[in-house]
Amino acid sequence: MGFLKQGKEIHGLAIRSDCHEHEHINNALITLYSRCGNVAYTRSFLHLTSSRTIVTWNTMISAIAATTSIPRVTIFLQEMIGSKTPPNHITIVTMTSLFAEAADPWHGNLLIAQRLFDMMENRDRISYTTLIGGYGLQGSRMFARKLFLEMISQGIEPDEIAIDVVRSAWRRIRLHGGWNHSRVAANC
Repeated sequence: MGFLKQGKEIHGLAIRSDCHEHEHINNALITLYSRCGNVAYTRSFLHLTSSRTIVTWNTMISAIAATTSIPRVTIFLQEMIGSKTPPNHITIVTMTSLFAEAADPWHGNLLIAQRLFDMMENRDRISYTTLIGGYGLQGSRMFARKLFLEMISQGIEPDEIAIDVVRSAWRRIRLHGGWNHSRVAANC
């Protein structure tokens, strides 16, 4: 509780120094309040922030994910989407990692991650790789394969990390036959 008091003092200093409207400072304060365990104050602070960019939302989601339950994080994600801020690859990585860590069948499903991915305006190697890895962790062979082929058809070349994730997914889901190895190897 002592750190929360000190955090509020730093926040007061930012206001007195007239730098409390800078995005970086606001994001640091969001992280500070959430790590002090004050989710209600964190949420209030988010709503008082005049400029809520994707960076601010991702900071909020990541900070809350470190200290609270998945349903609470999901509420912030829904708020972000409701505010017309589309998720990006950082959002997807954060949420997918959170669900994977929970290892709970309800949270472990990738429906939310898939919806976020579908809403993305610009899908890139990172977003594809993250979702392929998530499906691989769940053993969803068809979805992992479909995404890999879609990534290639979109002209997105897999890098070393993507290839490692795909190979790991194939091993996990025990996808047998020459397709996986030759297709992955052809894109190394």
